[in-house]
Amino acid sequence: MNPVDFETLATFRYQIRKFLRFSKDFLCAEDLTPDQYQALLAIRAASPRCKLSIRDLAEQLQVRHHSTVGIVDQLVSRQVVVREVAPKDRRKILLALTEKGELLVQRLAPAHHEELSRLSPEMIETSSARGTLTQNCSRPTSAAAYCETPWQAEARRR
Repeated sequence: MNPVDFETLATFRYQIRKFLRFSKDFLCAEDLTPDQYQALLAIRAASPRCKLSIRDLAEQLQVRHHSTVGIVDQLVSRQVVVREVAPKDRRKILLALTEKGELLVQRLAPAHHEELSRLSPEMIETSSARGTLTQNCSRPTSAAAYCETPWQAEARRR
């Protein structure tokens, strides 16, 4: 990897973190964690064509099974998710949103979609146009010495 590759990777990850920070701050007002929201979103995305199992949700959240059970327990206690026994395999538990959960996701998702739409041109440019990050260089010979990274430029503009 060359220096531009590292800068591209760092910038892309920075843009992801900006979105995640927005989401965390936005969800705080609803007293939800990002994992809880992601669980609601995953359950909603799977419905109505199929329902998620705890195992499926753990994969979606990229957390361990027992952590997923804890997240689901919290959502069930808020009455936004219900557990259902799978009709074909009674050992398997499936997850569904309640009406309250559906309304909550319908209220939260548009703001996330809007923020992602706002950030996505930068993210797409960063991930697909390798080398464009050095456009702010005053001299092409030493990118590290003369470039301003996108996050430095944004901090300076604030």
